[in-house]
Amino acid sequence: FDKILPNPLTEHVDEGAALARAEGCDFVLGLGGGSTIDSSKSIAVMAKNPGAYWDYIQAGSGGRKQPALGALPIVAVTTTAGTGTEADPWTVITKSDTNEKIGWGCDLTYPSLSIVDPELMLSVPPKTTGYTGMDAFFHSVEAYLATIHQPASDRLALEAVSLITKYLPKAVKDGTNLEARTMLAWANTEAGICESLSSCISHHSLEHSVSAYHPEIAHGAGLTMLSVAYFTDLAKKAPERFPELARAMGEEVDSLSPKDQALAFVSGLKKLIKNAGLADESLA
Repeated sequence: FDKILPNPLTEHVDEGAALARAEGCDFVLGLGGGSTIDSSKSIAVMAKNPGAYWDYIQAGSGGRKQPALGALPIVAVTTTAGTGTEADPWTVITKSDTNEKIGWGCDLTYPSLSIVDPELMLSVPPKTTGYTGMDAFFHSVEAYLATIHQPASDRLALEAVSLITKYLPKAVKDGTNLEARTMLAWANTEAGICESLSSCISHHSLEHSVSAYHPEIAHGAGLTMLSVAYFTDLAKKAPERFPELARAMGEEVDSLSPKDQALAFVSGLKKLIKNAGLADESLA
């Protein structure tokens, strides 16, 4: 089924599920990036349950039903290092007639098997490498800042932040650098686990609104364009956990005032955006 868009739509989930039922599929295999694997999760649920996909969404205009009939097993083969969806239950789909982009997931939507092979990522173009890498970066940062963070998610998030800061610019510059691709693949999987142990925060929600109304904007691009203003404001209002993120990015913080320690993360973020080749991205 080859109709999945970079920002997936409900009608394609429902169409894919109808195909899975008609063909008597035993499982759903998602080969690709986040949009493909997210859609595979949603299709796996709808292949076994009646009605339309939006009947099961738990927010907005969703019908808030439960998928009582289970789901087909999901196999995730990720070809990007960016969404972490191979390591979490979440799937984000847009309802095109209302421009609602809402994440959803449950125990049924964890992949039964995930294959993370950095050799499958060697041909990802520089811009897409940058976009997806920044998505993984923000998953980690948000999970670290979320009020429901915990020690396990903290440890994984900080390592992912460190690895992405070091290796994303290298992979953007030379996509055939297998060491950089390997480190990013692990950091992305760490970030996906963080999404299960902790949570994303409103930075992601804001971007979902942007790409729901403007689906031509890649998710990682939208996150990047919103990020400096968002995290500058948050660092001023709730600075406590930002210094450790700055340290993970290699920023010098110990000699700074408490206020400047938090804002050191924003300085590191600006450098990473530039080094990932995304400094010229503009919402305009």
